[in-house]
Amino acid sequence: METGSAKVESARRSQDQIRSPTSNTTFEQKAPVLFTSHALLCIYAHSLILVLPLVLALAAITLMKTGIFTLLIPLATLAATVYILPFGLGNAFVRRLALRIAPAAANDAKSFIVQITLRPRLRSGMRGLIEDADDIGVLSLNTHGLEFIGDSLRISLPYSAISAVRSRNVGIRGRFLYGSRTEMTSTDLGGHQAIDFCERSSLVLSESKRISRALTERMLAATKSSIR
Repeated sequence: METGSAKVESARRSQDQIRSPTSNTTFEQKAPVLFTSHALLCIYAHSLILVLPLVLALAAITLMKTGIFTLLIPLATLAATVYILPFGLGNAFVRRLALRIAPAAANDAKSFIVQITLRPRLRSGMRGLIEDADDIGVLSLNTHGLEFIGDSLRISLPYSAISAVRSRNVGIRGRFLYGSRTEMTSTDLGGHQAIDFCERSSLVLSESKRISRALTERMLAATKSSIR
Protein backbone atom coordinates (compact mmCIF):
# COMPACT_ATOMS: atom_id res chain seq x y z
CA MET A 1 0.00 0.00 0.00
CA GLU A 2 1.28 3.45 -0.88
CA THR A 3 2.15 5.53 2.18
CA GLY A 4 0.88 9.07 2.76
CA SER A 5 4.27 10.63 2.09
CA ALA A 6 4.60 8.62 -1.12
CA LYS A 7 1.20 9.86 -2.30
CA VAL A 8 2.19 13.45 -1.61
CA GLU A 9 5.46 13.02 -3.49
CA SER A 10 3.65 11.38 -6.41
CA ALA A 11 1.15 14.23 -6.59
CA ARG A 12 3.95 16.77 -6.42
CA ARG A 13 5.74 15.15 -9.34
CA SER A 14 2.58 15.07 -11.44
CA GLN A 15 1.75 18.69 -10.72
CA ASP A 16 5.22 20.22 -10.79
CA GLN A 17 6.79 18.93 -13.97
CA ILE A 18 6.41 16.27 -16.63
CA ARG A 19 9.30 15.82 -19.04
CA SER A 20 9.07 13.52 -22.01
CA PRO A 21 11.91 11.00 -22.09
CA THR A 22 11.92 10.97 -25.89
CA SER A 23 11.89 14.70 -26.67
CA ASN A 24 12.53 18.15 -25.26
CA THR A 25 8.91 18.55 -24.24
CA THR A 26 8.19 20.18 -20.89
CA PHE A 27 4.75 20.29 -19.29
CA GLU A 28 4.81 22.10 -15.95
CA GLN A 29 1.78 22.69 -13.77
CA LYS A 30 1.29 24.68 -10.57
CA ALA A 31 -1.59 26.23 -8.67
CA PRO A 32 -3.05 29.38 -10.32
CA VAL A 33 -1.93 32.70 -8.88
CA LEU A 34 -3.64 35.32 -11.06
CA PHE A 35 -6.23 33.42 -13.11
CA THR A 36 -8.36 32.65 -10.06
CA SER A 37 -12.06 32.89 -9.23
CA HIS A 38 -11.58 36.58 -8.46
CA ALA A 39 -10.12 37.12 -11.93
CA LEU A 40 -13.09 35.34 -13.49
CA LEU A 41 -15.48 37.69 -11.67
CA CYS A 42 -13.54 40.69 -13.02
CA ILE A 43 -13.66 39.27 -16.54
CA TYR A 44 -17.38 38.60 -16.41
CA ALA A 45 -18.00 42.06 -14.92
CA HIS A 46 -16.91 43.49 -18.26
CA SER A 47 -20.05 42.02 -19.81
CA LEU A 48 -21.97 44.86 -18.13
CA ILE A 49 -20.30 47.14 -20.66
CA LEU A 50 -22.20 45.27 -23.37
CA VAL A 51 -25.54 45.46 -21.59
CA LEU A 52 -25.50 49.13 -20.57
CA PRO A 53 -25.65 50.67 -24.10
CA LEU A 54 -28.64 48.49 -24.97
CA VAL A 55 -30.46 49.50 -21.78
CA LEU A 56 -29.80 53.19 -22.51
CA ALA A 57 -30.98 52.79 -26.11
CA LEU A 58 -34.25 51.18 -25.01
CA ALA A 59 -34.74 53.91 -22.42
CA ALA A 60 -34.20 56.57 -25.08
CA ILE A 61 -36.80 54.98 -27.34
CA THR A 62 -39.46 55.29 -24.66
CA LEU A 63 -38.94 59.07 -24.66
CA MET A 64 -39.27 59.45 -28.43
CA LYS A 65 -42.13 59.20 -30.89
CA THR A 66 -42.32 55.90 -32.74
CA GLY A 67 -40.73 56.05 -36.18
CA ILE A 68 -37.93 54.73 -38.37
CA PHE A 69 -35.32 56.59 -36.35
CA THR A 70 -36.43 54.95 -33.14
CA LEU A 71 -35.95 51.53 -34.76
CA LEU A 72 -32.47 52.44 -35.99
CA ILE A 73 -31.26 53.39 -32.52
CA PRO A 74 -31.39 49.85 -31.03
CA LEU A 75 -30.05 48.30 -34.25
CA ALA A 76 -27.10 50.66 -34.38
CA THR A 77 -26.46 50.13 -30.67
CA LEU A 78 -26.57 46.36 -31.12
CA ALA A 79 -24.12 46.50 -34.04
CA ALA A 80 -21.69 48.67 -32.05
CA THR A 81 -21.99 46.37 -29.04
CA VAL A 82 -21.23 43.28 -31.12
CA TYR A 83 -18.21 44.99 -32.65
CA ILE A 84 -16.62 45.58 -29.22
CA LEU A 85 -17.55 42.10 -28.00
CA PRO A 86 -13.92 41.07 -27.30
CA PHE A 87 -13.53 44.08 -25.01
CA GLY A 88 -16.81 43.28 -23.29
CA LEU A 89 -15.66 39.71 -22.68
CA GLY A 90 -12.70 40.92 -20.66
CA ASN A 91 -9.83 40.81 -23.14
CA ALA A 92 -8.39 44.08 -21.82
CA PHE A 93 -8.24 42.56 -18.34
CA VAL A 94 -6.67 39.35 -19.70
CA ARG A 95 -4.00 41.45 -21.42
CA ARG A 96 -3.10 43.08 -18.10
CA LEU A 97 -2.81 39.67 -16.47
CA ALA A 98 -0.58 38.41 -19.30
CA LEU A 99 1.74 41.38 -18.80
CA ARG A 100 2.14 40.33 -15.18
CA ILE A 101 2.65 36.65 -16.05
CA ALA A 102 5.31 37.15 -18.74
CA PRO A 103 6.14 40.84 -19.31
CA ALA A 104 8.89 40.33 -21.91
CA ALA A 105 6.96 37.77 -23.96
CA ALA A 106 3.69 39.73 -23.78
CA ASN A 107 5.41 42.83 -25.18
CA ASP A 108 6.95 40.86 -28.05
CA ALA A 109 5.07 41.68 -31.25
CA LYS A 110 5.70 38.13 -32.52
CA SER A 111 4.00 36.49 -29.50
CA PHE A 112 0.30 35.92 -28.88
CA ILE A 113 -1.73 36.52 -25.71
CA VAL A 114 -4.00 33.49 -25.57
CA GLN A 115 -6.22 31.29 -23.50
CA ILE A 116 -5.68 27.55 -23.77
CA THR A 117 -8.12 24.69 -23.35
CA LEU A 118 -6.71 21.20 -22.96
CA ARG A 119 -8.44 17.97 -23.90
CA PRO A 120 -9.21 16.32 -21.59
CA ARG A 121 -9.92 19.48 -19.62
CA LEU A 122 -7.54 20.56 -16.88
CA ARG A 123 -10.26 22.36 -14.94
CA SER A 124 -13.30 20.44 -13.76
CA GLY A 125 -16.39 20.98 -11.65
CA MET A 126 -18.10 24.37 -11.59
CA ARG A 127 -14.92 26.16 -12.69
CA GLY A 128 -14.68 24.05 -15.82
CA LEU A 129 -18.40 24.50 -16.51
CA ILE A 130 -18.54 28.30 -16.40
CA GLU A 131 -15.13 28.99 -17.97
CA ASP A 132 -13.79 27.29 -21.10
CA ALA A 133 -10.19 28.46 -20.52
CA ASP A 134 -7.88 26.19 -18.53
CA ASP A 135 -5.23 28.90 -18.39
CA ILE A 136 -4.21 32.23 -19.90
CA GLY A 137 -0.75 33.42 -20.88
CA VAL A 138 1.61 34.13 -23.75
CA LEU A 139 2.37 31.83 -26.68
CA SER A 140 5.69 32.18 -28.52
CA LEU A 141 6.58 30.34 -31.73
CA ASN A 142 10.35 30.04 -31.70
CA THR A 143 12.82 28.51 -34.14
CA HIS A 144 12.59 24.94 -32.80
CA GLY A 145 9.23 24.84 -31.06
CA LEU A 146 6.43 26.61 -29.27
CA GLU A 147 6.45 27.86 -25.71
CA PHE A 148 3.46 28.79 -23.61
CA ILE A 149 4.03 30.73 -20.39
CA GLY A 150 0.81 30.79 -18.42
CA ASP A 151 -0.40 31.50 -14.93
CA SER A 152 -0.49 27.84 -13.90
CA LEU A 153 1.03 26.06 -16.91
CA ARG A 154 4.31 26.22 -18.75
CA ILE A 155 4.56 24.17 -21.92
CA SER A 156 7.60 23.81 -24.16
CA LEU A 157 6.99 21.65 -27.20
CA PRO A 158 9.30 21.01 -30.19
CA TYR A 159 7.57 21.09 -33.56
CA SER A 160 8.59 17.47 -34.11
CA ALA A 161 6.26 16.47 -31.26
CA ILE A 162 3.22 18.07 -32.91
CA SER A 163 1.13 15.67 -34.98
CA ALA A 164 -1.53 18.03 -36.35
CA VAL A 165 -2.56 21.69 -36.47
CA ARG A 166 -5.89 22.96 -37.74
CA SER A 167 -8.31 25.85 -37.51
CA ARG A 168 -11.47 24.98 -35.59
CA ASN A 169 -14.72 26.90 -35.30
CA VAL A 170 -16.53 26.86 -31.97
CA GLY A 171 -20.22 27.06 -32.82
CA ILE A 172 -21.94 30.11 -34.27
CA ARG A 173 -19.78 32.50 -32.25
CA GLY A 174 -16.60 31.15 -33.82
CA ARG A 175 -17.91 31.16 -37.40
CA PHE A 176 -19.67 34.50 -37.55
CA LEU A 177 -18.17 36.58 -34.75
CA TYR A 178 -14.86 35.54 -33.27
CA GLY A 179 -11.98 34.17 -35.23
CA SER A 180 -11.47 30.42 -35.25
CA ARG A 181 -9.45 28.67 -32.59
CA THR A 182 -6.19 26.92 -33.39
CA GLU A 183 -6.16 23.24 -32.43
CA MET A 184 -2.84 21.49 -31.87
CA THR A 185 -2.54 17.72 -31.37
CA SER A 186 0.40 16.02 -29.68
CA THR A 187 1.18 12.87 -27.68
CA ASP A 188 3.64 14.67 -25.37
CA LEU A 189 1.25 16.72 -23.26
CA GLY A 190 1.27 14.85 -19.96
CA GLY A 191 -1.90 12.83 -20.54
CA HIS A 192 -3.66 15.43 -22.69
CA GLN A 193 -4.19 14.82 -26.40
CA ALA A 194 -4.74 18.34 -27.74
CA ILE A 195 -4.74 22.04 -26.94
CA ASP A 196 -7.04 24.73 -28.30
CA PHE A 197 -5.48 28.21 -28.51
CA CYS A 198 -7.77 31.24 -28.59
CA GLU A 199 -6.41 34.78 -28.87
CA ARG A 200 -7.31 37.11 -25.99
CA SER A 201 -5.58 40.37 -26.90
CA SER A 202 -8.11 41.91 -29.29
CA LEU A 203 -10.60 44.63 -28.35
CA VAL A 204 -12.83 44.55 -31.46
CA LEU A 205 -14.07 41.76 -33.72
CA SER A 206 -12.05 42.66 -36.82
CA GLU A 207 -8.88 42.53 -34.73
CA SER A 208 -9.91 39.19 -33.25
CA LYS A 209 -10.34 37.63 -36.67
CA ARG A 210 -7.02 39.02 -37.90
CA ILE A 211 -5.03 37.78 -34.90
CA SER A 212 -6.74 34.37 -34.92
CA ARG A 213 -5.92 33.91 -38.60
CA ALA A 214 -2.31 34.99 -38.05
CA LEU A 215 -1.93 32.54 -35.15
CA THR A 216 -3.15 29.58 -37.19
CA GLU A 217 -1.10 30.51 -40.25
CA ARG A 218 2.12 30.94 -38.26
CA MET A 219 1.68 27.66 -36.42
CA LEU A 220 0.92 25.82 -39.66
CA ALA A 221 4.00 27.35 -41.31
CA ALA A 222 6.22 26.52 -38.32
CA THR A 223 5.11 22.87 -38.20
CA LYS A 224 4.87 22.27 -41.95
CA SER A 225 8.18 20.44 -42.23
CA SER A 226 7.64 18.26 -39.14
CA ILE A 227 4.03 17.13 -39.73
CA ARG A 228 3.68 14.26 -42.17
